[in-house]
Amino acid sequence: MFNKEGYTLIDILLSVFIISTLSLIYLSFKPFEIKDYHKFMYDYWLKQTESLINVRNEEVNDENCFVPYPIYFNEKGNVNQAQTIECYGKEMVVELGFGRLVER
Repeated sequence: MFNKEGYTLIDILLSVFIISTLSLIYLSFKPFEIKDYHKFMYDYWLKQTESLINVRNEEVNDENCFVPYPIYFNEKGNVNQAQTIECYGKEMVVELGFGRLVER
């Protein structure tokens, strides 16, 4: 018995199974690409969080980034001074106060 008015539940489940299987196969062969400057941003936010949790000063450093002055976070997670840094070919601005990192 065929239903001519639309898809049945079996048709929808079969198509979802095929799509999910193909996407899993595709994702297993192609790893997610994380850019290098995203790694720096992750380390930056990690050091800021560690300074809040551990209540101590933390320094951010990366040998591939041009940082004119060292970036320090105090116990409250605030950055020591605002500056423009160049990291992996991207220009980023460290804003004073909460220490927000903004790409240009």
